[in-house]
Amino acid sequence: MKHRWVVVCLVAVALSSATASAEPRSWTAVKAKLPAGSMAVFGVDVAAIRKLPSFPKFFDSLLAVDKDFPQLVGAVKSTCGIDPVAAIADVTIVLDPKEKVLAAIAFDGLTEAKLLACANKLLVQTDPKRQITKQTAGNVTEYGMPNEPDKVYATWLASDIVVVGAKPGDRTQLDGMLAGKPATGELATQLGKVDVNALAWTAFAPDKDLIKSGYGAISFAKTKATLAVRMTAVTPKDGAAMVKDGRHDIVEATKRANQQKLPQLAKILKLVKIGGKGADVTVDATIAESDLPLLLPALDKAF
Repeated sequence: MKHRWVVVCLVAVALSSATASAEPRSWTAVKAKLPAGSMAVFGVDVAAIRKLPSFPKFFDSLLAVDKDFPQLVGAVKSTCGIDPVAAIADVTIVLDPKEKVLAAIAFDGLTEAKLLACANKLLVQTDPKRQITKQTAGNVTEYGMPNEPDKVYATWLASDIVVVGAKPGDRTQLDGMLAGKPATGELATQLGKVDVNALAWTAFAPDKDLIKSGYGAISFAKTKATLAVRMTAVTPKDGAAMVKDGRHDIVEATKRANQQKLPQLAKILKLVKIGGKGADVTVDATIAESDLPLLLPALDKAF
């Protein structure tokens, strides 16, 4: 787990500093259908992120990281009259027992019919004879093209809320979700502690890689974004190891940032405070919103 959980916390701050809103529709739709043994849940209010004063610059930094993304966004806008960035309202991500991701996406003004029509409009530009068709069995829809083996599966929990798995061509995860139930045990306990109405939040209970469970959320006040994560290690010894390793990772990452001439990242890394007592571990950071657009490309270069 070296570096991993510290970087995840930093990225969460970068993506998630705005005013909280109502419970995300994607979470409302999926919370009673969690696969048995789910390890973690993450939620992000994408619509609120778009309202940030720094979002235009942050979005530009995202485009700089993924060179293909601007072309895709432009093609969807010009061909379908859809702004894919503005179409996503919120996202809930569930980590199942096999550490595979299930993503529930709530759209604003976008439905299955509109998405399918757009995909076919884009496809006809390259091959007029190819069209995507769909076939629904139970609550799972299969998408594909005639006489081609590749398929994509999705479940629509509402007209504007879709769930997809880590492997779009495998419906097993979706079947597991449809047979799922509300969280139980330690994950349910952590979900009870976290404010799911926050802009961004997480609850987790992996009971592995030193971590037993925990939760975290983002708050925003005036010009500052504040991250607070609370974790419980499997044992007090593990907790001490997490604090020691986490602090070491921050020091090493700061050195690399300075070596790579990324002063803004080095500055932000120094703001991350990792502490703890016994099995309890805390991660806290407060970052100026104006620094956020610079964080994503810096993290991409450093890690």
